[in-house]
Amino acid sequence: MTWYVILMAAIVLVTCVAVVAVVLLQSARSASISGTIAGGADKLFGGKDKKRARTIDEKLEKATPYMAGVIIVLVVALNLVYLFSK
Repeated sequence: MTWYVILMAAIVLVTCVAVVAVVLLQSARSASISGTIAGGADKLFGGKDKKRARTIDEKLEKATPYMAGVIIVLVVALNLVYLFSK
């Protein structure tokens, strides 16, 4: 393996650990049936929860899919680099 394959694999590993940390830092939400009926529809159509301002939980919630997308792109790039470096 070349140095850039090892570097990209290390970046993928660090990003995966970061996603796990971001998911674990989010507070747990237990939405029972009443929460789903009463407040779930507002978030479904893009509305914001009116009771709380922009908090760290919301930022972490928005960062999670972006970080997952970065992992997907990095893994595909790592696979292509590894295949063409042989």
